[in-house]
Amino acid sequence: MTLSTHDFTRPPRLHPDHQSKLTLWLRQAGSFLAEVFTGLSLPTTIRFENCTTDWPVDSMKDWPDRTLAYQVMLAGCEAPSILAIPNPLAVSMISGLLGETMTELPAERDLSAGEASVGEFLISTILGGLTEAWADETRGIRLQTAERELLLRRSKTFKPSEPIAVCRLSIEAPAGVAQCCWMLPLEFVQTLFGNTQRTRNAAPDASTRVQLESLVRGMNTEVAVRLGSVQLSTPQLANLRVGDLVVLDQRVSDPLQATIGNEPRYLGWPGQVGERQAYLIDSEVRSRQRSPEMARAG
Repeated sequence: MTLSTHDFTRPPRLHPDHQSKLTLWLRQAGSFLAEVFTGLSLPTTIRFENCTTDWPVDSMKDWPDRTLAYQVMLAGCEAPSILAIPNPLAVSMISGLLGETMTELPAERDLSAGEASVGEFLISTILGGLTEAWADETRGIRLQTAERELLLRRSKTFKPSEPIAVCRLSIEAPAGVAQCCWMLPLEFVQTLFGNTQRTRNAAPDASTRVQLESLVRGMNTEVAVRLGSVQLSTPQLANLRVGDLVVLDQRVSDPLQATIGNEPRYLGWPGQVGERQAYLIDSEVRSRQRSPEMARAG
């Protein structure tokens, strides 16, 4: 069994219902937008890549200064999202809308005032395609551009401590292919699809239990065996050299303690299996080392 630690610094995942609805929506929007841009004499292929969660600073730190990015507002939601297109792709698509066909993606450069206006039209066209691809017939949505993000990697639009959904779309234009990104705060996602709550009292069906069992069996937990420790003064620590012998507080006649998630769980003995170190579990810590209150109660 391979043991590895879980990275709790990573943001929580999207709810599966929200994940699947976003994925289906953006895939349909990609097909619709390809037809729209073809009608504007800009043959384009748009493919949905993925949708993950990330912390805002991690998601935006690598975007270049000249990225074409706009805040996107959703009617009924105060929290803005951000739609970002790499500058070379934006320049090539803007040029295509202006009647100039590029054969390769250009180097990054500042947009002129006229190009910036066409860039806003480009973003608005994408939002229009998203709106048209919305499949919920019970209610419509309205997306519109707001402020332009002039320096995306230093944007203060999102709360640093709250994760965002990051949806990526590959856009292949005549000049080349690049990946655009739509970053949505969770409030934005919840306004789109509604709050999803799990029913606590509902009993899972057989297929759900099988999936849960498979998930649990695939989870990894770190088990650590503590050899011992020692306290050294600062001068002693400074004078340590290779080859020095440090005596630990662990007696060789006492079992070693194993912890799971920093909680002591087992006592056992060190050993060897083949060319690898091993650990033989002798007993549980809770059964051998009860607290004084538990001892008196017993």
